[in-house]
Amino acid sequence: MCLILKYLRVIVAAHADGCWQQVSVGYTHTCAIKLYNRLACWGDTRYGQGQVSSNAQYDVRSVSAGFRFNCGISLDGYAGCSGDNSTGIYNVPADLVKVVSLVISPYHACALDELGKVACWGANEKNQSQVPTDLPRARQISTGDFHTCALLQATGTVRCWGDNQTANQLAVPSDLTGATVILAGGFHTCALRSDSTVVCWGSANPSRVPPGLTGVVSLSSGLGHTCALKADTTVVCWGDNTSGQIDVPANLTGVVSLSSGLTHICAITNITNSLVCWGNNMQGQASPPANLSNVKFVSAGPSHTCALTFDGNLRCFGDDTYGQLVIPFCNDRPRPIG
Repeated sequence: MCLILKYLRVIVAAHADGCWQQVSVGYTHTCAIKLYNRLACWGDTRYGQGQVSSNAQYDVRSVSAGFRFNCGISLDGYAGCSGDNSTGIYNVPADLVKVVSLVISPYHACALDELGKVACWGANEKNQSQVPTDLPRARQISTGDFHTCALLQATGTVRCWGDNQTANQLAVPSDLTGATVILAGGFHTCALRSDSTVVCWGSANPSRVPPGLTGVVSLSSGLGHTCALKADTTVVCWGDNTSGQIDVPANLTGVVSLSSGLTHICAITNITNSLVCWGNNMQGQASPPANLSNVKFVSAGPSHTCALTFDGNLRCFGDDTYGQLVIPFCNDRPRPIG
């Protein structure tokens, strides 16, 4: 915590280029996709995570910024990663093609192809990247710090692998069926069921779903907390509260989406599509600019947050120690010919 206090700077940065299409916040860097599916990253470059090579900046469909690396999917369905390779994050399986989704933890990555096959790579000290050979086709995957879970296509059940000693992260309830969405936090996992109820397992506090919770439409998890957005546009959170991350602001309603960082949460509301954040604010990551509105998407990281507006502009706030808030100009040109 002393290091965090040393770098306490509440900064807001904006770029009104109107060309941004997607944003993903990492630990100390930021990545975003702009017009013509061009990728840009900025911030911490100590491991190469805050910069993009010339041969990797074009034709990017989606990007996920992580701890010291980034992974993305190209327009033609291939996965690729850049940044710190100490865990083998560059080792994308050669036979992985036609990728439809990709998720990352601080140390490993997993992808789902169009047939429902799961592939994982990167750190594997807890077998979190060791996909079971008998795993059926999946419809969704989610990664915790040292475990991975898959929602199975045919049955609506969940299967997990990796670390089980820290918090029983693999102890999927035997009666869990009808799952429609799964979401892993640091050491826990939650499933949203077709009846709009939630089941969680793993680390004790994040697994204690509030009694009687129903009407849930989506979930958002951080390191040790989970928040549920309900059909009535209210939010309920549970789990670790050391930074006030489950203290939902009083009378908060009209919420349309959530994004959780490690220990803070941001919500987009339907009131001028403004942003409301709570939880850890030591570096200003939960203090959106007062004039921020028209928000389409928000990405919350450990110590900074970025919001994408409907008109394609980016606003970032929080810690700027490594320049992670210094949004570059779009310079939006298509791929050169020849």
